[in-house]
Amino acid sequence: MNSITSKEFAEYCAHEEWSNYKAHCISLDEFISDWLPNMVEDQHKLSIFWNRDDSAVLEIQVLLNDLEKELKKY
Repeated sequence: MNSITSKEFAEYCAHEEWSNYKAHCISLDEFISDWLPNMVEDQHKLSIFWNRDDSAVLEIQVLLNDLEKELKKY
């Protein structure tokens, strides 16, 4: 089974109206402390496991709670 890297998946997601965007690596800390709060402020929701046809939509606070819970293990 072939595995796909995070960058390859990000590039796959740059489709149609997103085709001018380029994959950019950010740290988990930056994602948690900068990106997610800005998305909340802009009233966005997260779309995860996108496959160009469908995705799961997740409230940002749910992801933040899950990440905080997981990070406490380390």
